[in-house]
Amino acid sequence: MQSTLSPLARGIAISTVIAMCSATAQILPDGSMANGLPTTPTTKINAAANGGGSNQPTKAACGGFLKNMNPANKTSGGQNGNSNVVGVAIKTGAQALLVTGATIRCTSNGAGVRSVELWSTDAAGMPIAKLTEVTGGVKCASSPTVPLDTSGIFAKPQVLKPGTQVALITGIISGAPGWPCMARSVGTPANHYWHPANQPNGPWRGPFPSFAWYMQLDCCTTTKCSPSSYTISGKGCPGSLKGPGGCFSQNLTCTTAFGNGGNTNVFATPFKLKTAAAVDGCILRTAGAGTFLIEIWTADTAGKPTGTGPIASGTMKTAAPFANYTGKFSKPIPLKPGDYCLVRGLTAGSGGISGCARGTGTPSVHYWHPPASHPSGAWNGPFTSLAWAFAITCIGGGGGAPISPKIGNTGVPTVGKSLDITLSKAAPKTGATLFIGLSSTVWGGFKLPLNLGILGAPLCDVRASGDVAIGVATSSTGTGSVKIALANNSFFVGKQFHNQWFVIDPKANNLGIAATELGTGMIGN
Repeated sequence: MQSTLSPLARGIAISTVIAMCSATAQILPDGSMANGLPTTPTTKINAAANGGGSNQPTKAACGGFLKNMNPANKTSGGQNGNSNVVGVAIKTGAQALLVTGATIRCTSNGAGVRSVELWSTDAAGMPIAKLTEVTGGVKCASSPTVPLDTSGIFAKPQVLKPGTQVALITGIISGAPGWPCMARSVGTPANHYWHPANQPNGPWRGPFPSFAWYMQLDCCTTTKCSPSSYTISGKGCPGSLKGPGGCFSQNLTCTTAFGNGGNTNVFATPFKLKTAAAVDGCILRTAGAGTFLIEIWTADTAGKPTGTGPIASGTMKTAAPFANYTGKFSKPIPLKPGDYCLVRGLTAGSGGISGCARGTGTPSVHYWHPPASHPSGAWNGPFTSLAWAFAITCIGGGGGAPISPKIGNTGVPTVGKSLDITLSKAAPKTGATLFIGLSSTVWGGFKLPLNLGILGAPLCDVRASGDVAIGVATSSTGTGSVKIALANNSFFVGKQFHNQWFVIDPKANNLGIAATELGTGMIGN
């Protein structure tokens, strides 16, 4: 079902946006304020001024590619064909930046394609997580004499508050382009980290100050260039629908972890397949960043592992938040109806036991042996002291873990055009409300996100201020949408708004609602 804003609702929405636009400061994603965005980038590496050259943009469509790339620096650092992935930290200056892309200096005689990504970093400048990337990388031409400056546009623009440290990451996608750096005698060395291309998950090595890297953030201004974007962040809260591929699950909605982080014992918990299935992985509900071995074993009727080893195996990674994490076996395994058990053990990191705090879940049988480095140990048990939280996923199976409804978009917020804010994976033929708000940090006297546990929905958070609320009816397949039309007025360019769907779902929790993630729109031209 689709809803279009009525004239009254549209008037309310537009007047609210106008009130936001009349302010001189912009609300950044972290809740801090910035008084406008700069007309040029404030941070670059080895992009020296060219004899008093201009700092004004040379590209009106994207005011961040500066003319002052010094053409006198013609000597490249070489390293043509070096496939290692490198990351160089860049710190923003005193102003907020709307970063839309990056420029690197491709070395001479190095035709090919380089990846260009923007990552968050730790305090030392080591990359942590990817924020956005230039889709498909940038194409480096081959020049026999002069290294060429090559720009790329990020898939998602990033608003960076003053003093933010990020890293530009680059590696070879194809061809043999050299590293984007100058000879050591003509540039200022900057710290970098690296890892081999065949180790995409690192670890990063460094820092090393041995190269004069030539990289730059490219920025847009709100007056000359403001890209339209719609991004989704945070997490929703599950409704009554269950995800595809599940063929056994238990305790996947408890709100408090059992903990016991760093426990390297190997644990086995039984499950029963009532019908034949192709098992392809599992879900662990746990907390703590780590790497786990995951295996399927046959089991006797008491749930104890039998046989000499696993019939399916793989690994999975978990993170710090208490959540459901999915891992896949090396290949799907067809299983007959019968008794099996899921075996897992922590092999790296500080991940905890995949279970709920005592008293918050249904206890189940388990066996164990110490530790993960000795997989052939004798099994101890059975024990019924823990409420294990896990699921087995199967190709084409049903009854997986409860899922959250999803927010999405068709089109992006652009002045003079419209976009649809979509809802999917919601309960069918029920009511849903879309919040349209100016803030994701405050709503009235409340700070956001606002947890609804006191009302009976402990997994649900309000993430967008409800300045305008629009109701729709979901379809028979659990979908819905609201069309938002934006006036053709440059006054709105560069402003943000936030959305979140709430779905009436009596089976979801005591409050009877489910919610989506947060959607954030940046109005562009």
